[in-house]
Formats: sequence, C-alpha cells, structure tokens
Amino acid sequence: MALESVDKVETASKEDLFKGILAQDFVDLDGIGRVIVRALTRHEIQMLKADDPKANGESVEVRMVVAGLVEPTLDANEAKELVATMDAKNWKKLTRAIGKLSGLEAEDGNQKS
Repeated sequence: MALESVDKVETASKEDLFKGILAQDFVDLDGIGRVIVRALTRHEIQMLKADDPKANGESVEVRMVVAGLVEPTLDANEAKELVATMDAKNWKKLTRAIGKLSGLEAEDGNQKS
C-alpha cells in the first residue's frame, strides 16, 4: 500500500513536539470535591521507577501526586500530610487517575508491568 505524497501530509513541527501537552482529567473525591490531575512525563515515570536519591524517603505514590496533581498543587510535605489523613478510597482514586493518564494502568485498573 503506497503512502500519500509527502507534500500533501501535514506533519508536526519541532515546536509541536516540545510543547509538552499532557493529558488532563478531573477526579471527584468523595466528600472533598473535584481536583485536576495530569499525565506524568516519561522522565517523571522513570524517576518514580528508579531508586531516586532525591526522593528523601517519599513513597512512589507521594511523588506521583506531587507531580500529577494540577489543581490544587501540593509540595512533598503537603502530599505526605494528605496521604496520612485522606481515606484510602480517595487516595486510590487520585493515584489511579494519574497512573491511567500516564499509561501506567490498564483500562481495567490493574497496574501494567
């Protein structure tokens, strides 16, 4: 099967590639309200999976929320406080939404290997 003539196909520019457009979504947290999360970049995912020396003992999920929570934003200390006080159901909703947008979870909610 032949491809269309190259001069007839519009392609992305270098600027388009570096815009860093990341998928975003709303998450409704029970009894709290709506927040906005985004997908993690490939670099952020690699840092989560690596034994990052800058993590200072923070869990992968805390670092995931710090990176992926758009509105409101949290620093690492606030995210640690949140995980200590938020119920497990809402914490799971939050981390799963970020994971799913980032391609870390399958459609059925299971973690990809």
